[in-house]
Amino acid sequence: MLCLRFELDGQACALPVAAIREVLPWREPRPLPGLPPFVRGVFRHRGRPIPLLDGCMLVGGEGCPPRISSRVLVLDLDDDPQRPFGLLVERATDTVEVDPEEGPAARPLALDATPWLAELGHAGPEAIQLLRPHGLLPGKALELLYPGYCTEAAVMETP
Repeated sequence: MLCLRFELDGQACALPVAAIREVLPWREPRPLPGLPPFVRGVFRHRGRPIPLLDGCMLVGGEGCPPRISSRVLVLDLDDDPQRPFGLLVERATDTVEVDPEEGPAARPLALDATPWLAELGHAGPEAIQLLRPHGLLPGKALELLYPGYCTEAAVMETP
C-alpha cells in the first residue's frame, strides 16, 4: 500500500496516501482554550477554520517543532469532506510501499487508549507504525470541535 512516511517524536509512522487530502507546509495555528494539549488550535485553509492536531504530542512527545520537513496533513474525519482536520507531523519527505504485517503480534496492545494506531508494517527493513485517521480525535475533542458529531455517529451506528 502506498503511504506517506513521517515521524512522530522520532517514531516512523505512515498513513495511506488515499487517506490524505493535502500536504501543507508547517503553519502556526490560533490556539483554542478548553481543548486537550495535542489540539494545537485552528488554522484557516481554503476559507474555513480547520483544527490542527500535533501528532508528536499525541504520542507523548513535546510537540512537533517548526522544521522545513514538518508538514500538516489535511485529513477528513470519517471520510467526510465537510469535517477536515490537520495533523502536524515531522520529517514527511517520502512515500513508501508499506506491507502491513499480519497476525495478533502486528496489532497494538492498547487499542482503547490509542485508537489511532493500526497494525505495524514494514517498508524494506524499516518497521513502520500505520495510523488510523478516524481514531485521531477522541470523543471530547470531537464534540468540542464538531458539535453534534458524537450524537450523529451514535445514531448512524444504531441498527
